[in-house]
Amino acid sequence: MKRTVEFTGAVSSGTLRLEDLIPTFMEVLQEYWPKRAAEILENYPEYENDQDFFEDEIAYFMLEDLTNSLEEIAPPEYTFGSHPGDDACIGFWPVSCFEF
Repeated sequence: MKRTVEFTGAVSSGTLRLEDLIPTFMEVLQEYWPKRAAEILENYPEYENDQDFFEDEIAYFMLEDLTNSLEEIAPPEYTFGSHPGDDACIGFWPVSCFEF
């Protein structure tokens, strides 16, 4: 069952490394939308078995799938992505933060 995230703010900060972002995003997705997390893991079996996974282009596709899924569980009037003032601060932000 898909649930809306019950918190807002940063999920990850200070890094844009795939080996940091993917496990962090997966952890949040597993808590709030376990079925989708399982589907993503099925689509990327290399994630848990390949030590070079994060150096492969496929890791970027997994990150995109995770990001899109987290956007789907964002609270109403919130979005998931980088904070407008800090690209390495990624989380759930009010849509109003992006209005200029």
